[in-house]
Amino acid sequence: MVDQGLRLERILRTHDEFVVVGEASETAAVVRRDSLVVPPAAADRLTSALQHRYAGGVDDLGHLGLARVRVRGFDRGDQISDFVREQQLPVRPVHLMLGAPFYGGGPADKPRPIPALAAPGPRADAAAGAPAPARATVAVLDTGISRNHPWFPADVWEPVDGLATWDELDVDNDYALDAQAGHGTAIAGIVRREAPDAALLVGRVLDSAGVSDEVAVADALSKLRAHAARTGRPVDVVNLSLSCYTHDDEPPPSVSREIAAFGPGTVFVAAAGNASSRRPAYPAALEDVIGVGALDEGRPAAFSNSGSWVDAWAPGARVATTFVTRRDDSALPGLDIDEKCLAGYVEWSGTSFAAPYVAGAIAAARSAGRSPAQARAQARARFREPQP
Repeated sequence: MVDQGLRLERILRTHDEFVVVGEASETAAVVRRDSLVVPPAAADRLTSALQHRYAGGVDDLGHLGLARVRVRGFDRGDQISDFVREQQLPVRPVHLMLGAPFYGGGPADKPRPIPALAAPGPRADAAAGAPAPARATVAVLDTGISRNHPWFPADVWEPVDGLATWDELDVDNDYALDAQAGHGTAIAGIVRREAPDAALLVGRVLDSAGVSDEVAVADALSKLRAHAARTGRPVDVVNLSLSCYTHDDEPPPSVSREIAAFGPGTVFVAAAGNASSRRPAYPAALEDVIGVGALDEGRPAAFSNSGSWVDAWAPGARVATTFVTRRDDSALPGLDIDEKCLAGYVEWSGTSFAAPYVAGAIAAARSAGRSPAQARAQARARFREPQP
């Protein structure tokens, strides 16, 4: 298994805009040290309250119902949480979002190479000349998708307007594969295998280290909604193999608001996390989201989060799927995984890879004519927690 403490240390070293709030335990969270968010009407009051900590600069995020105020001088996470707690304002820190979270984030292990997998073909009934099914649409907001992978020809996916697309290998140019390079391609592969008739909508919201924040995720959801409105094609399922813990264990309001804005026609599925914890992780713990835990040979995996907020359980150990491929111009002598992974196929473990099983099943049910409520209920029944 991955050493989560070392992972967190590396994330904080390479993303020094983040800082830990609380101890590295059941109370910890990771927040941006350089910004706070409030409703736009409260921005002036927040800048006054910050005094010398105000760095100058307010970003208008009116489409998210927020203003982001730039700050300085917070060297420790407890300074941020103390400041927020003392204010008579609806002010919040901006929490780190990661692929399949521990507070330090990330999958439960490293990918291992496997032989090439045959790309999904049309369903048997479609191949036999049956009427083509309605194509469900599944949005995968993650690290992107691999260039020129044979599983993802142009007719099975499209980019989300306003979001980057490609799953990158080495963005920080240290000649080593980034920690979560291939994460989005792996998610998309599982969805495609479970729902080969579905159309994928792909947008990059995590960098190749698996790092983002709640404002960026909310903004990506807003862009996804705008894309659906522009094209006139509703989004049936959204897979979010990312999450966060919050400093007060309350839901991040911007993400919650954006998810609710999609309405009942869109089913959200999110990874529960890999910390062996019952602490609620968001967005999986939101009432409107199906939080997915990981199974290992039919039993809850040792690494999987659990609790009453986990709604479904699916295979999450050694899941065979697609992976990012090496481009001819890439040089990665510092690989800490088997280089054969870059042929494009791996097995990988984590709740990240359990969630798209459920997302794919819901998409397949929608393609078969089930309503969103029926597809949701069917998935909950099929992927219920195994009994002791």
